[in-house]
Amino acid sequence: MGEVLRTAICPHDSSKRWANWIDFLNYLKDKTQINFSVVPCTDFPCYYEKFKEIDFSYSNPLDALKLERERGFVTVAGNDNYDEMVLFTRKGESVDLTQLKGKSIGFVDNQFASFLGLYYLKRVGVTDLKVIHYDSWQAVISGVLKKEAHFGILYRDFYEQLNELSKSMINAFFFSETKLFSHYFMISPEKASLRERILGALTNLDERGRELAKKLRINTFYEVKDLSKVKELLSKVEGA
Repeated sequence: MGEVLRTAICPHDSSKRWANWIDFLNYLKDKTQINFSVVPCTDFPCYYEKFKEIDFSYSNPLDALKLERERGFVTVAGNDNYDEMVLFTRKGESVDLTQLKGKSIGFVDNQFASFLGLYYLKRVGVTDLKVIHYDSWQAVISGVLKKEAHFGILYRDFYEQLNELSKSMINAFFFSETKLFSHYFMISPEKASLRERILGALTNLDERGRELAKKLRINTFYEVKDLSKVKELLSKVEGA
């Protein structure tokens, strides 16, 4: 039967592309002779509940860090569908970064894109912000449109999947291009001996693998040895 890895996929990514993820994991199974036994979770409460029992995950930077700290998971690979953020305000609003200090800002609490946005703003001297937390990225847009917040932070992957009508209602005035962070494949310490086998398959995709990865909005995977860049960014954001 071979090795079995109980696998969880970030719900933000799997909820809309579940069949594509199954196809890609089956491809990895063919290449590695490892059975990726998927734990189906369509929401984050379920996903976090499974953290205590999984062996392998595809996780955003904060959840990857959580798995490292709580269970000793190690990084395997990142990809070029980078985790980036967007700063936006209402359509028609003029934006001058020098005038944003002290303004109200909306974002989803404890999300990597939010930390990335706060890091950028702090770096350019935009501080003393009045923070308003929302439960979802869509709620952030609604809050800004209703003038609850002067401007907001969005996860870029979410922004890029908005329809044109939604995009036309806001003014996205800054897009980060760090190309330093992505979701990561993580593996438990108990199964870490399989890391190199999986990494080899991910970084040497054949034509079929590349086609399946593109359906996940990924063109290439690369090795990630640790989460030091994530930790460094979080350390620079006050309260992180």
